[in-house]
Amino acid sequence: MQDSHDECPICFEAVDPIDAVLACDAEHAYHRDCLGAWVQEGKLGCPYCRQPLKSNVLKMVPINRSWIFNMIQNGAPADDIVAALLQLDDFSVRGDCASHNGTTIIHCACGVDRPDVLEKIWSLGRTDVPYTEESRDGITPLHTAACCSARCAGFLLYRAGVDPNPTNRFGQTPLRIAISHGNYNVIQLLDDYSQQIDPGTSGARKFVDFRKRCSLGSSPLEAAISSNNLFAVHILCARAAETGVDVDEPNTPANRITPLMRAALFNRVEIAKLILAAAPCWQSTLEATDAAGRTALRCALEYGYVDFANFLANYNAELTEVILTD
Repeated sequence: MQDSHDECPICFEAVDPIDAVLACDAEHAYHRDCLGAWVQEGKLGCPYCRQPLKSNVLKMVPINRSWIFNMIQNGAPADDIVAALLQLDDFSVRGDCASHNGTTIIHCACGVDRPDVLEKIWSLGRTDVPYTEESRDGITPLHTAACCSARCAGFLLYRAGVDPNPTNRFGQTPLRIAISHGNYNVIQLLDDYSQQIDPGTSGARKFVDFRKRCSLGSSPLEAAISSNNLFAVHILCARAAETGVDVDEPNTPANRITPLMRAALFNRVEIAKLILAAAPCWQSTLEATDAAGRTALRCALEYGYVDFANFLANYNAELTEVILTD
C-alpha cells in the first residue's frame, strides 16, 4: 500500500485498510465508492500512480453504459470490456449521451479500430449483439467502419455476415462513405468481397451495390470524381461491366451532368482517362451534352482548363474544331 494507507488519495479521507480496495499492483488503497466514481468516468489507471487497474477491481465497480463506451475508446483490454458487458448483461447497450447519438458498443469499437473487441464478443456466441443496429441517423456499424477501420469492416462482412449495402438517412452506403472519406482499404475490401461466391446461391457473387445513389442523387462514381479519389474511380471503371456502373450516366434529368463532364468541371485529367477507357463508345461519351447543351470539352473551355481541353482534343479533333469555332 501507499505510505499513508489510512487516507484515500481521491477524497483524502480516512480509509480502513481492511475494507480498502487495492487498485493496482502497487496496492494503492481507495474507498470503493471513490474508485468506482473514478472508473465510471472511463479512467482505467490508478489515480495515484497511473498503473492499470486490476481486472478484479473493475469487477467490483457498479457498471453503467458510459463506462463501457469509455473503456473501448480508452484502449482497455478486450477481456475487461467483455467482463463489464457480462456484468451488465446487456450487449445491445447504447450510449446515453448526446455525442453517442444512439450508437451501440459495436459502433464504438468500429469507430476506434478495435477488431479485438469485436472478436472477443463474437467468441461468446451471444445472440443479442447489435452488429446491424442503426444509430439515430441510420448509421450502421459498417458505415462507421467504412470511415475508420478496414479491419472492423472485414470482421463485419466476413464473420458477422452483415448486409454490405445498408443506407443511412442520407441514402449513403458504406461504399459511398469509404469513397468520401478516402478510406482506400475499405474500398478495396468491398471490391474483393463483391468477387466472393455467395454460398447461399448457385455460383453467384456477393452483391455490393456500386451504383446506389444517395438521397441527393449522386452516385459513388460521381462522389469519387468530386473528391478526386482516383483509386475509387479506377475500381469503379475497371469493373463497370461486372457491377453495372454506367460511366455515361448523367446525374439527374434536370442537369444531365455526366461523369466526364464532372471530371471536366473539376479539371481531373487522370480521372477522365479512366472514364474514356471504360466507356463503351468514347465518341458518344465526348459528344454527350448537359441540360445547357455543353459537352465535357465545352465545360473545360468555359472554366479555362486548357490541359483538360487539350487532352479531350486528342480523342476527337473534329469535335474540337466544331466547338472552338462555334
